[in-house]
Amino acid sequence: MKENTMNKRTMLYGASAIFLVAFGVFANTLPNGFVYDDAKQILSNIWITDLRYLPDIFTHDVWGFWPEHGASGYYRPMMHILNLALNQTFGLLPWAYHFMNVLFHSVNSVLVFLLTFDLFRKEGKTSAFSLALISGLLFASHPIHCEAVAWAGGIPDLSYTFFLLLSFYLYQRSTEKGSSSPLLLSVSLLSFVLALLSKEPALILPFILILYESSERKDHHLKLQRYIPYIVIAVAYLAVRFAIIGGIKTSGEDSSVVSWLPDVFVLFATYLGKLLLPINLNVYYSYSSAGSFLAPSVLLGIVVTCIFITALIISFRKSRLVFTGLLFIAAPLLPALYIPAIGGTPFAERYLYLPSFGYVLLLSLVIYSITEQLRHHGFLLFVTAGIAIALFYSFGAIARNQVWENDFSLWYDTVQKSPASFIARNNLGRAYFTMRDVDSAIEQYQVALSLEPNHAEAHNNLGAAYATKNMTGEAEQHFLLALKLKPGYSDAHNNIGIFYGSQGQNDRAIYHFKSALKSRPDFGDAHHNLAVTYLAVGALDLAIKHFNSALEFEPDNVNTHLNLARAYEQKGLLIEARRHRLRAEVLKGGQAGQ
Repeated sequence: MKENTMNKRTMLYGASAIFLVAFGVFANTLPNGFVYDDAKQILSNIWITDLRYLPDIFTHDVWGFWPEHGASGYYRPMMHILNLALNQTFGLLPWAYHFMNVLFHSVNSVLVFLLTFDLFRKEGKTSAFSLALISGLLFASHPIHCEAVAWAGGIPDLSYTFFLLLSFYLYQRSTEKGSSSPLLLSVSLLSFVLALLSKEPALILPFILILYESSERKDHHLKLQRYIPYIVIAVAYLAVRFAIIGGIKTSGEDSSVVSWLPDVFVLFATYLGKLLLPINLNVYYSYSSAGSFLAPSVLLGIVVTCIFITALIISFRKSRLVFTGLLFIAAPLLPALYIPAIGGTPFAERYLYLPSFGYVLLLSLVIYSITEQLRHHGFLLFVTAGIAIALFYSFGAIARNQVWENDFSLWYDTVQKSPASFIARNNLGRAYFTMRDVDSAIEQYQVALSLEPNHAEAHNNLGAAYATKNMTGEAEQHFLLALKLKPGYSDAHNNIGIFYGSQGQNDRAIYHFKSALKSRPDFGDAHHNLAVTYLAVGALDLAIKHFNSALEFEPDNVNTHLNLARAYEQKGLLIEARRHRLRAEVLKGGQAGQ
């Protein structure tokens, strides 16, 4: 399997092919809408509406824009920066956010190609180009990437993978004989900083660099100075992170080691299984603790983990390539295995985005090693086998992408696979409600509440569904129960305010709209509803004030512009009224053209 030395043009052809394959496999996500947490992370995220929120982005945790969410253990400014850039350029057009994800994935696939080529070349593989090409194609098409790429909210995994791989690649290039460059090292360090600001697992990079260099066993002690800048950056990041959000937040459940350690082995084995056989993919896996080291699933997980660790130890001395692949699988997964910090979603496919780099490197090596034993047509069989697997992956990914089209398709699929999931049932109910299939929504909310009877959001959602059917007693009951379970719950205050307003109980409506705004001052819908109620009782000045406040947070809301025009007309301010009516007409025209 010998090849000529690859020139730049050949490398460009290879990189271009991989980019096009990656983009093509995930191109059918571009027409998809916003799903899952996008409603909050993007549509209701005030931080991405204006540059003046940049200080808030860098001085709060990732959910700081949504005070009701409570403190989180995540510090990810890059997510907001990227979404801010998109919002300022394209507004809230879903295709733009999906395009950014597909672009990141395509570039990441090219990085995998370039990085694996360097790794294979350094280890003397004569077929380095073909090995790297197959690795890149496998990464570009792997179905396990669908969650990270097809979901707009998956941008943290895509961005931190990009910056971490770029940092590792540039570090490698900066240490090559004859090409040592302070500039490459500087850009590598900057990329590491951006990786840390994208997602916490980027902290593994210094650990990876040290172990990777140690496996070479050549003047390792002389290379210590190379790691120091990365370690300093990691320590500085931890200090800043601690100053802003404190230590690691846990789920609040039993976090003793004995309670969660058995499940670590199950999770690790499951992650490996999904890399090997990416079928029955699911956005929300039902999770229940194994509870004992003697459970069959735990025992199997322990065996798998021991085999993996043994292979890691042996390869450290025997095969640098195998060691690198295993290292890149295990290291990024370590944070995801700390169950108390992950909470209710200990298993998520997006956590495998970076580890899949290590997997495709190993898979390429395995295919190569098998076909290399054949005297005749070994190289052809290697390429054919690699492309065949990539095609299999591609068909799976393209089909899976369609599930992410909208909330209904996503949560309907999830309920089929995880029927006992509260989140899946509740979110499917919301999807039905959005589709105006209120009866189906009520059915799903009721199932959700049978799973978690004291969940405020489900009671609020069920109350809204009952209100739509004019079941006033049931609606009020569930709204009040939601507020009892979660005092200050802005959505419930807003919904019960709408309910009381529809019943002509304006004083009660005003009280609840004010309560919603007390919990969440940037709640544009509550400002609008409060203004409508003030307009109904003739409090024109207060109505105008809150309509303007609503427009501050939702400047393109047609109904708010029209209602503000009505308020100005009643006030006799006809010029202002005309301005807002014209603005509403412009917005209507723009929405019709989208």
